[in-house]
Amino acid sequence: MKNINRKKIRKLILQEMASLHDGPRTPKTRNPFATSAADPSPFEYKLADVISRAWEEHTLAQPNQPSDPSTWYMEVDRAAAHLEEAIMDTGLLNDLFKLIGDLEDELHEGEFHPDDGIRSQIPR
Repeated sequence: MKNINRKKIRKLILQEMASLHDGPRTPKTRNPFATSAADPSPFEYKLADVISRAWEEHTLAQPNQPSDPSTWYMEVDRAAAHLEEAIMDTGLLNDLFKLIGDLEDELHEGEFHPDDGIRSQIPR
């Protein structure tokens, strides 16, 4: 049997839940960047997973490992799963999604067009 841990199971569940949310967008469908603890977006799941995986990799790469290395990987894995859950439960990404939504609005309004304003003067 394949070695599977809590984080892998949670990731599979989150992927399945996210795929259920990925349907055709209609005006009645919520903004993918608007978050609530009751109905997180697929993008929110992805970001929470990326953040927790980055933290986990960073922690495992640190030279100051604890005295019991036999359980360290399991402890870090559990802590990363807890971090991911906390990110989702607290709505921590709300400000980031607002920033991304504002940026997308600017993008669609032509704010980043090469011939528009000061941005066109930035060397590339």
